[in-house]
Amino acid sequence: LSIIDWQARKEMSQWLGKTKYTLSEYDKVKRFSFYLGDDFLLLVSAEKDVDTNKIVDDVIRLYYENQS
Repeated sequence: LSIIDWQARKEMSQWLGKTKYTLSEYDKVKRFSFYLGDDFLLLVSAEKDVDTNKIVDDVIRLYYENQS
């Protein structure tokens, strides 16, 4: 499902700009989808009570720090 959503977001990016991440919250977990560049999708699952801002900030920071 995330792959299909990813394609739709790529098409909408001309109007909205590039998607950085999405967050889905379920009864038991939170699932993040990070769109890294044009070709990579990183899925992260976490416990429901996790600090979402910290997860987002850390993943984005690590991604940009490790660009070659």
